[in-house]
Amino acid sequence: MSEVATVVSWYGPYPDVKVARLSAYHYYYDGLYAAFGYEFLPCIGRTKFLYVGVGAPLYTRLTRDHHKLSQAARLTSIWLGVIESQKRAGPRIKKIEPLLDAVEWAMVAFLKPAMNARKVKWPKDPVIVRNRWYSIEDDSHFEEPVAIWPDVIDFAGSFAPAYLVWLKSQRTVAIRNPRMFLETTQ
Repeated sequence: MSEVATVVSWYGPYPDVKVARLSAYHYYYDGLYAAFGYEFLPCIGRTKFLYVGVGAPLYTRLTRDHHKLSQAARLTSIWLGVIESQKRAGPRIKKIEPLLDAVEWAMVAFLKPAMNARKVKWPKDPVIVRNRWYSIEDDSHFEEPVAIWPDVIDFAGSFAPAYLVWLKSQRTVAIRNPRMFLETTQ
């Protein structure tokens, strides 16, 4: 697969899985979902980025019996992500759209959600992800839900550094070695 560049519009925050599922059923087909909250009891301190996943259809993944979301001590918000750029033409080889898979892989590899166990290594293919956040209340632009979540993830391949960019604070982090990145984010 060649380099993928996409824009993901995130809508939220949804207060719980039930409300997010209902919205996904009525408004979105395939997409991503991100969960924030507390992994363990007691629920003190800042909320954490717990999990990111994909679904096609999206609502089928948002259930109380979800293999990871059901393990969280408390979910504080759920965001639904919609791919705004065009999808790749041609037949699908996998059940999940390759573009969704590439975006999920980049999010998991570089943002390290607490409950994701797969796709923690660097993506196979180059990918650029532009994240935008919108409030479900009035469709206005929203700040990122947690400070670690960048506006842009730019991964040119294993031969070059990856870049995480926060546009508002004008901050860029270059990651040259995945092991080094793991140590600095913990």
